[in-house]
Amino acid sequence: RPETEELVDLVLDWWGNDAATFADVGSGSGCLGLALLNKLPEGSSCTAIDISEAAVALSTRNAKKLGLSSVYDASQQSAADLTGSFDFIVSNPPYIPSRDLQGLDAEVVDFEDPRALDGGADGLDVARELLDRAPLVLRGDRKSVWLELDETGPALLARSFACESFVDLAGKERFARVDF
Repeated sequence: RPETEELVDLVLDWWGNDAATFADVGSGSGCLGLALLNKLPEGSSCTAIDISEAAVALSTRNAKKLGLSSVYDASQQSAADLTGSFDFIVSNPPYIPSRDLQGLDAEVVDFEDPRALDGGADGLDVARELLDRAPLVLRGDRKSVWLELDETGPALLARSFACESFVDLAGKERFARVDF
């Protein structure tokens, strides 16, 4: 999706040309982590997690097809269980408020695991879980979590966390960076 491409560009502009060890939380098909690995220099690696066994298998196959399997490690786990030591974390977590799931287009509902969509009452359940865990696994000087959210997410997140928000090409506030 174009928004995910925009998030990749934001992270790359922010990070620069250094190798990175990062995590992709809620990896799905792996598009976010694999796109970053494709652009980051040699020596970079990604730990990808998802609660869906099928998503982990798919992202692993995609890493192999792209020749990135040696630097891409996918496993089935939740954000609360993330372990390791990372320069930064990226995530496109489930962000649709539960009450809005009924109104989604059939092309979304018919092809997505409901767990990849339902972000809880305000759409931020998984994002908050990740942000609570992040201080335990981030290292270095630029300890940040990058999130792709719906257009209400960054403002809601800012009530609890110091974050910077970024707009997408449609002018919607969709991305947030939370620094630790």
